[in-house]
Amino acid sequence: MRNCIIVLFLLCPLASGIVLHPGSEPPANWSGRPPSAVLGRWNTNASCVVISPGCIITTRHQGGAYGSTAEIDGVSYKAVRIVEYPDSEADIRIAKLRYANFAEQVSINSTVNERGSDVVLGGYGKYRDDDPNNQIDYGYEWTGDNSQIHWGSNEFGWLDYKNENGDIDLLKLDFDSPGETDYECSIAEYDSGGGIFYNNGQEWLLMGVFYSVDTKYGNMAYYLNPDTKLPDPQTIYAHRARDFQNWADQTIADLSNCGSNPADIDGDCRVNEADIKELAKNWLKTSPTGNAAESDVNSDDAVNMLDFAEIFQSWQDDYY
Repeated sequence: MRNCIIVLFLLCPLASGIVLHPGSEPPANWSGRPPSAVLGRWNTNASCVVISPGCIITTRHQGGAYGSTAEIDGVSYKAVRIVEYPDSEADIRIAKLRYANFAEQVSINSTVNERGSDVVLGGYGKYRDDDPNNQIDYGYEWTGDNSQIHWGSNEFGWLDYKNENGDIDLLKLDFDSPGETDYECSIAEYDSGGGIFYNNGQEWLLMGVFYSVDTKYGNMAYYLNPDTKLPDPQTIYAHRARDFQNWADQTIADLSNCGSNPADIDGDCRVNEADIKELAKNWLKTSPTGNAAESDVNSDDAVNMLDFAEIFQSWQDDYY
């Protein structure tokens, strides 16, 4: 195989999880993919990708807001700041997670050409239904939820530059017959927010973020026409990372400043009601330790009115 690329995806009615052909599942110790810790769950209906020690990228259409949960490598984190891509037609957002300090992450591709690259797909979406009563002869029904991680492979054959998503183009992949790649796969519901990655020999690069999958024959993975049984591969769409790389890198840099103001207790680059709530959780504690120490805004080993006064002095400050 050529240099390996990884594809994760975003879905809801738009896109979906990893679906593989029977007998072509990768082994549990498969080394030709990124670490599992770069892929996570966003809320209960999407996937996300770790792109910095404190930030993940996902899709807008799957929803979520301040306080939404991202689960990375079995640990849950709260989103404290969400930044949408400025073009309202583009389905991309970055979330800063409180207390996150990830060791595993991926950089965003800026130079590698996608065409013809072998890719790996991974996500927390639905998967192949093996119930004997639900079998079809042109593909596979979906089943499950977004509680399990799955991996597979694919290949960029050609690129499609759609304009329906504003200034971010869409990449395309096809779900072909068994054997086209080592672990040929498609995506399914709840995989929205995953991404496409490329191993340049030194690190994994994010090539794209999945947006949708074609469901013209229903909510399933298919590779044949149901009537003729001739090849008719399902199409997978992903946002092209090269088109949002500059914005993402600047957003990550800006979000790294969050929490630099001691009055911003929850670290969302704003001083507001959320910080008062954090203060209240630790009110009148002396010599606070651990996370409670963040409520000691003036660092005098007590959480009291003096800390409230510090918050008031910076009230409604938004320094993102």
